[in-house]
Amino acid sequence: MFASTWILLAFVICILLYIFCIKPYIFWYTKRVPGPIPVPIFGNILENILQIKPFTNVITDYCKAFEKHRYYGFYQFSKPVLILNDLQLIKQMSIKDFEHFADHGTNSREDIDEYFCKILFALKGESWRRMRTTISPVFTGSKMRFLFGLVRDCAENAVSYLHEQKEEVIEVEMKDFSGRIGNDVIASCSLGITCDSLRNPENEFYVNSIKNFNFVGSRLMVLYAFIFNAYPNLLKLFGIRIFGKKMTSFFNKVIADSIKYRKDNNVTRSDVIQLLMDVKKEKSFITDHDIVAQALSFFFAGFETVTYSISFMCYELALNPDVQDKLYEEIQATFEGDVNYEAFAKMKYMDMVITETLRRWGPSVVIDRVCTKDYKIPAKLPNERDLLIKKGQLIFIPVHAMHWNPEIYEDPHRFYPERFLDKNSADPNNLLSFGIGPRSCIGSRFAILECKLMLAYLLKDYEIVPIARTKIPIKLSKKHMGASAEGGFWMGLKRRN
Repeated sequence: MFASTWILLAFVICILLYIFCIKPYIFWYTKRVPGPIPVPIFGNILENILQIKPFTNVITDYCKAFEKHRYYGFYQFSKPVLILNDLQLIKQMSIKDFEHFADHGTNSREDIDEYFCKILFALKGESWRRMRTTISPVFTGSKMRFLFGLVRDCAENAVSYLHEQKEEVIEVEMKDFSGRIGNDVIASCSLGITCDSLRNPENEFYVNSIKNFNFVGSRLMVLYAFIFNAYPNLLKLFGIRIFGKKMTSFFNKVIADSIKYRKDNNVTRSDVIQLLMDVKKEKSFITDHDIVAQALSFFFAGFETVTYSISFMCYELALNPDVQDKLYEEIQATFEGDVNYEAFAKMKYMDMVITETLRRWGPSVVIDRVCTKDYKIPAKLPNERDLLIKKGQLIFIPVHAMHWNPEIYEDPHRFYPERFLDKNSADPNNLLSFGIGPRSCIGSRFAILECKLMLAYLLKDYEIVPIARTKIPIKLSKKHMGASAEGGFWMGLKRRN
């Protein structure tokens, strides 16, 4: 009796080990797709979960290890992911064959987070197409000209704040500094709220947005993000949301008050809220819930992208004074004329500096897509055979691995804006920082405009210089999903004569 109990127990343990530790990880093996050996339970993300290695390095190291393959198999916990490792294949699947990969892989479920599931990034199928068409007008040239003035006001206010400081070289943590300006920009452009987050660091909007935005500065958010895709029911079980309740309650109140004020006082503004209010009058599918969600979407997409881009840009300019001097000359020439949208659109060297920063330090490590219709990748290389991708299969496009590939960009770890001169060979269409194909970032023009204005006004009066706290070379943080600096972006702002 005793022996039979132990035999039964051993049998049950073996069955459980097979179900949880073996069966999920033979998926790519059965399809003859190469890939790194997974760790049971964690798959191929254990190094990132334990904060041994940044997620950027996890993906780029695997892409290097399988550089002779156009794709390889990866496991996010037990969820199989196909990582594309060839730029031409990426373009083929994301642009030409977009109808097969039209959605992001985010598990946007209303029972988990009723607001996150409605943001543009998370919407799927016809819901996404309808909402993107609805929001697109806010990013047209005419709207950019109006938003230019709002962003310029925030940039001028930031420089005015710096003028009030006494130091000859002002030491700043650039992510915090640019984040506070970015907070004011988004508050103004999306909600019509005027903030001053530099002089009033604990203002209500900043506290209830940045400090409660779960992705910012949280060690647990890396784990949450992976679980959200692989095991969404766990988040539901523990009541974990991407947008915290405190944050969404605050936005609900702010937006409701803004809508009421505009209606009662017949006030209109060229911003996201006004656009959605106007659409709601004509189209029944827009609700107040949607308006809140898209305002959060504007914040969600815009804050991190611009904040980190400006931080990395300032770091590179501090270490490359020749580039900074050349950019300063263009800025001086621009400010000698009318400071308007058209003048900034003509800043070619500024465009090259921003593009090179996005290539070198793009905000996203991977772009995700989910197969929406069965798709076959025909064999091309000697080591391949036809691969059928079934509906529902998650795909990763490794942004940094492509941007740091010497076969795509010569000397990829060098900061060299001139690589994007018309006469040079670097193709800006190879840039994946804002996504690729029809699901690329709808607000990329606004993000670039914001970077241009903030950097131009800063460099007009200040030189960016390294200080004792500047980490050289920069080390990527192990705590973030995207590219961020370990120890922050500390640098000095030296007053110009």
